[in-house]
Amino acid sequence: MKKALTAIFLLIMPVFLFAKAPELKNPNIKEIRFEGTIITVSSNQILKLLPFKIGDAFKEKLFNDAIKTLADPRLSPFNGDVKGYLKDTPEGVILTFVLHENPLINKVIFEGNNSINKSDLSDIIPIVEGMHYNTDDKLTSIQRIKDKYLNEGFIEASVSASLVPVDIKQNKYDMVFTVSEGKKIVVEKIEVAGAAEVNSGEVKGVMKTKEQVFILQSGVLNMEDFYGDKERIGMLYQQKGYLDIKITRFEWKIEELGDDKHKAIVIYVGLVEGPKYYVGDITITNNVLFSEEDLLKFIELKPNDVYDKVKIDIGRYMIYNKYSDNGYLYANVSYQMIKNPTNFMVDTVFYIHEGERAHIESVTLNGNTKTKDNVILRELIFDEGELWVQTKVRQSYEKLVQLQYFGNVNFVPQPGSAEGLVNIDIQVEEQRTGLITFGIGYGTASGFNGTAQISENNFLGTGRVVAFKGEYGEKRQLLELSFTEPWLFDTPTYLSISFSFSRYLYDNIPVDDNQDGIIDGTNINYVSNNTVSLPTFISTNRYYKQAFSFGLEIKKRFGVYWDGFLSYGLSLYRDMDANFKNPLILSSTWQPNTSLSNSLTKGYTFKNTLGIGFNWNSTDHPLNPLRGILGFLYLYNNGGLLGGDIHYIRAKYGLSWYWNPFWKLVVALHGSGEFVMPQFYAQADGMKFFYDTSDMLYFDGVYEMRGWMNYPYRGEAKAFYSSELRFEIYGQELWGVFFLDMGSLWSKYTEWTFEPNNYLFSFGFGVKLNIPGLPIRLYLARKGGFDNDSMSWKLEKNQYLLDNWQVVFSIQGLF
Repeated sequence: MKKALTAIFLLIMPVFLFAKAPELKNPNIKEIRFEGTIITVSSNQILKLLPFKIGDAFKEKLFNDAIKTLADPRLSPFNGDVKGYLKDTPEGVILTFVLHENPLINKVIFEGNNSINKSDLSDIIPIVEGMHYNTDDKLTSIQRIKDKYLNEGFIEASVSASLVPVDIKQNKYDMVFTVSEGKKIVVEKIEVAGAAEVNSGEVKGVMKTKEQVFILQSGVLNMEDFYGDKERIGMLYQQKGYLDIKITRFEWKIEELGDDKHKAIVIYVGLVEGPKYYVGDITITNNVLFSEEDLLKFIELKPNDVYDKVKIDIGRYMIYNKYSDNGYLYANVSYQMIKNPTNFMVDTVFYIHEGERAHIESVTLNGNTKTKDNVILRELIFDEGELWVQTKVRQSYEKLVQLQYFGNVNFVPQPGSAEGLVNIDIQVEEQRTGLITFGIGYGTASGFNGTAQISENNFLGTGRVVAFKGEYGEKRQLLELSFTEPWLFDTPTYLSISFSFSRYLYDNIPVDDNQDGIIDGTNINYVSNNTVSLPTFISTNRYYKQAFSFGLEIKKRFGVYWDGFLSYGLSLYRDMDANFKNPLILSSTWQPNTSLSNSLTKGYTFKNTLGIGFNWNSTDHPLNPLRGILGFLYLYNNGGLLGGDIHYIRAKYGLSWYWNPFWKLVVALHGSGEFVMPQFYAQADGMKFFYDTSDMLYFDGVYEMRGWMNYPYRGEAKAFYSSELRFEIYGQELWGVFFLDMGSLWSKYTEWTFEPNNYLFSFGFGVKLNIPGLPIRLYLARKGGFDNDSMSWKLEKNQYLLDNWQVVFSIQGLF
């Protein structure tokens, strides 16, 4: 019986397998209907989600795809309960979808968030007002809020979310997140066990996780930093020759500390250091293109040095770069450490697989949802079809980072269509480039000021910059409109145009209004002692400078690091509203400031400026360079053949060098000079050299010669030198700094010299907060100078190091 049934089944099975689905009377789609709970979504909006339209031929696969799309909360405003029906008619197919609209988010509300403000939480969640609710976004939002609280130190925080009806008929609900913060729990103790040869303080020093120290270190436990600390500790030991280091314990616990038994985080680190190793023989094998001697130059270690595995890794990377700069992208450089447990020497053998040369087949872009392709491609210094050169690829990457359009940039090489070909996939993550900002700031020299600015640094994704700025402060009021085209006529030529109105307060003016030979507000007789210096001078004497200005600048890049510019400026200004009559100026000697007196009575002054200059920038970051060089040379022609009331030439040069010896420690050296000199061309009246008081050179005491605010000296020549030791405190944003500034002013440009006479100095320490739109500088500075009588360097006022420190503070903040 079974055999008979089997035979019958085998006979009829092909009929079922190859039978065609019933043919439709008319395969064209006649009508698409939507039923169910649909309140705020229009039919046209739904139709845009479908892969077909009325009049198309019906396809079952596309019909099923449409149901999946409508049921996907990431793509549609409906929940997952979507049904689809087909009705076959002679006039065509009628499709019906039954849909249930998700709630529409009216407002996003946070409750219980006492320690983190609403805007910070709103920025990290995918739910926004006006979107439709879905469960995935709710769960993602809850997790992100919890992570945010965790990284702020609220380890026991809990978050819940609920929909609260606002207008059921209109399907409107508030999305309410309720936060139970709990108490902030931070790291108060890090216990390191087993650190014998390496100091436990050094172990703690390389960890990003820190114990709480008042306001200097928050003690917040960041999980990413914590897990990275294990690798950093291992690297520290491997730098010191302890290649067998074992981290036997690495964990954190919440414990009760102190007499009050408060909760705190304790981190436990257990170490077994092992023996210290030294360098034996270093050899390189399988190298054909370059000699062993050439490649060994990239290894800093020599026999019998302490074995530093980090330097070995750096050497391996540098050898690879040598090959990749010559087109050998697929070269492989590896090494083997052969440890001798008897004498603790380590022989190192580098193995080279040179491979074939690679050429760039194509370049693809991903992630540039706003920025146009050509804006990215024009920054690349390599072309398709070229030999792969690692240096060019790295420099192209740095140029894209310097644009500051992207939060993240990655160059990902991928195999091409044939051996020896490589495709470069450039992956970018757009960041906000348009800003509407309001701010309040304070500077030790500039006083309080408020600013408002509307700017777009990547206008319509073209790289163009449009900005309008207003500023109102104690010393300056400004309105400025500017436009910048970074690639004029699709060439690396930069064009900038600006219009502005400004009003600036000049204060602390030395005067002798009663003309008794004494500087008002002091007991200094400038007639009998006409070279006496005022280290600082503060008074109520002031005047205003009001100006209307137009600026035009064309800049062109030459190669990777060079650019040159040509600029024109037109300014119409007047000095006005002085509350004094007889101003003085200290140049080589005290004398009446006739230039200022004449300007105050003259009315408007007309000034024409033509500038030319060159810049060099090989730094690796626009805000916080770790390495590279910045240099410039500028020459500005004022008046002369251009005409106007002001006639002089200003020359300015500068050079800054950044070096990163290890970690995030940066040595920065800077030197600059500036001169005000006579015109080459004389006016009809013989005038070749005439400038306004505001054209004279000076130190602001904040960015140059820190601590020397209100220094009254002015001159035609200036030199400024600075050295800094910078160190990272928190990411790229917050850095600490130790500094030494030196500089001098000369009344005549011909008096400039390297001789120490009249040089000033200041030294100190402070912090820099380098966030675009929020630059903060806070320093403590001690001043001094070269004493011509004793021919020695002396501190100001007295020689006690701890006395007379100056606070230097500048902030320009957003709110």
